[in-house]
Amino acid sequence: MAYDSNLIRIPLKKAIELLKGAGFRGRRIIVYCLYNHLDTPEDFLARIRDLLKWGVCVYPMRYESLEPRPKNTYISPNWTDWELEMIAKARRVIGYGGAFPPYEGLKKKFLSAKSFEKAFELKPPLINRIGILPA
Repeated sequence: MAYDSNLIRIPLKKAIELLKGAGFRGRRIIVYCLYNHLDTPEDFLARIRDLLKWGVCVYPMRYESLEPRPKNTYISPNWTDWELEMIAKARRVIGYGGAFPPYEGLKKKFLSAKSFEKAFELKPPLINRIGILPA
């Protein structure tokens, strides 16, 4: 399934409820979530929050323009390269297989964040936070 715009919010929620009612565990339901298209970073965050509240895995899917170009070079007018990189890093560091499962820690991080930037902000490695530099 996919959650590409807010227009399908209600039918998607119903589909997830039906799948769960049929015995599918939420962590086994993966929903692709398009970004870098017509949406804004805050729109994308709202859809991620919905999916995590509904208890399913979110798989962020970066929009690629249909015109020939190298992969990951298209940047929508509503996005910045920095915001796109924040998502890519978060998928690698706090994601699982590129997705955001509905783990309590991830839910808390995304649901309590005051903005897109706070939701995708990563803490520096512990070694840097306590002032010890690697040898």
